[in-house]
Amino acid sequence: MRDVPIAKGLPVIALLLWVLLVVGCQQANTEGAQGAATRSPLPDTPAPAPTADLSRDPRDLLNGVQGFGGVDGATCEWPAISEEESVVPAPIFDKGRVEKIEITFHWEGLSDYSPVDSHTTLRKAGDGFDFAVERSAGPAELATSLRDNQSGSVAEADVDRFLTELAAIPLIAHHADADQPFAYEPCAPMLDNYPKVEVELWLADQRLLFFSESQGVDAVPFLVVRNNHLYVANSPAFARALADLNEVLGSDPLFLEPIAP
Repeated sequence: MRDVPIAKGLPVIALLLWVLLVVGCQQANTEGAQGAATRSPLPDTPAPAPTADLSRDPRDLLNGVQGFGGVDGATCEWPAISEEESVVPAPIFDKGRVEKIEITFHWEGLSDYSPVDSHTTLRKAGDGFDFAVERSAGPAELATSLRDNQSGSVAEADVDRFLTELAAIPLIAHHADADQPFAYEPCAPMLDNYPKVEVELWLADQRLLFFSESQGVDAVPFLVVRNNHLYVANSPAFARALADLNEVLGSDPLFLEPIAP
């Protein structure tokens, strides 16, 4: 029987297999590149939202304000500011995002109970607000001095009325030049009567400050610090909102009633 020359055909077969392998790899690479080009790229990871700088004290903007500190004999004649004239559309803040409210009242004058101070903090808690009040009247070293603390909780609807009134206050941009209209100067026609009231609202992304050293029931005019800008207002809604909240908290915790000598 005659032998088949298989050995002589092996190099040719191996060469053909190698060529087929190379061509197949090149085709696979080409198809892979084309597929990658047609596929949508993976979405970029969204950048984290910027964190609000709540450490910045809005009172920093009050430094150097004309009339800051009270001016005896200052005029109390102020033109009314309408909603149409307001440079900030109402509401001037989102009341639903308020997490904390701080109210500070200070008064000095000719009285055995001077100085008078109160600090009230309300914190969002569930369906309402928890509050704590610290009050004092008169020098601590005197036996006639008063010291009082109280705490409790109020319904969200009660605080909502307070915030609604504040959010609707018309604002005008403050002018640093005292000769310009709407340059802040506290109404202080009486001597030895120096009130100061502050309402600070802590929102999730900002802090707002309402500030007044004006005498009188309505505490007008007053300043508002919002988004690092200074505004002035003369709406009676500021004092009205405080009076409404004072009634809700009970026992005059904000010390808005006069202190009898």
